[in-house]
Amino acid sequence: MVRKFLLAALFLVFTGSCVTTDPTANVELSSGDLIVKRIPDRPSSAPIGAAFVSQLKNLTNDARERAILAEVEKGNMPSFLRRFRPVKLTLQQPGKKTFNATIWVSPDYVSIGSDKNYVRVPMNPVTAQKIADRFGCMLPTTKLVDAIYEQADFKLTPKPMQAGSSMVTTDYFWRHNMTIESQLHGFTPGKLLAGHKKDVVVTNKLKVQPTRVAIYGWHTSPKHPIQPLSLVHGYRYADYSHGIRLVSQYMQIDGKAVFTGEILKDPALAGLLSNEGALSIPRIRTELLSSAQPKPYAKSQL
Repeated sequence: MVRKFLLAALFLVFTGSCVTTDPTANVELSSGDLIVKRIPDRPSSAPIGAAFVSQLKNLTNDARERAILAEVEKGNMPSFLRRFRPVKLTLQQPGKKTFNATIWVSPDYVSIGSDKNYVRVPMNPVTAQKIADRFGCMLPTTKLVDAIYEQADFKLTPKPMQAGSSMVTTDYFWRHNMTIESQLHGFTPGKLLAGHKKDVVVTNKLKVQPTRVAIYGWHTSPKHPIQPLSLVHGYRYADYSHGIRLVSQYMQIDGKAVFTGEILKDPALAGLLSNEGALSIPRIRTELLSSAQPKPYAKSQL
């Protein structure tokens, strides 16, 4: 009874969602993939990607974040994003047992629109965490970003755009999305895709810098990302190069169903998922950011 209570409390902390002690709740295994049942079906009246981008063009950045959250929460996403793909992990403890694990991740970054017309939507980490909470998911660690790239079915070459103040505009988001689409000849949506965005990640560094966004990735080859882990930008920042990859709270270790967040907090097993050891707070602390203001950057950080 005590263990069930603790697991329920942990799940509430990790996901901000309804209490459950069953990691298999709200998911379904199907031919090796994981169907995330908390993502609602797309409404037939929802705007396609191009139409949604048109709605965003005259909005402030804060209003754009609210619009993105509203569309994703009501399920306005291509259907293949409900079917998460497996990623295999191994942890060899010196002189001890080898653990073999499987996690499931969204095959592409969070996108808005239909199967035939969708746009990958960069967003700040607060919006990203709210979406992850809503669907019973987490954001990746740097180690998971590396593993996803290594095991991806299709790897794209990063396509940076000109740096400047326009990087945070909706127009840049859309143009970069079109560049990605031009690289996808012969690709079947729903396969695991990587290399086309930097990831918003969770890291222990957010404990001391909670008002920043942590970004990492944009790989050119395994373990060689363009973007090392960075917390330079404030938490309200999002530019065209950022993507939101969802990680299911359900995972398996040696065939046993467990909570991903619980494993990230376990010093003995966190190495499956993290290069930093255990993460004491494996999520963006949105409750601290509702009224927080990012501190000015030091010159050495720019």
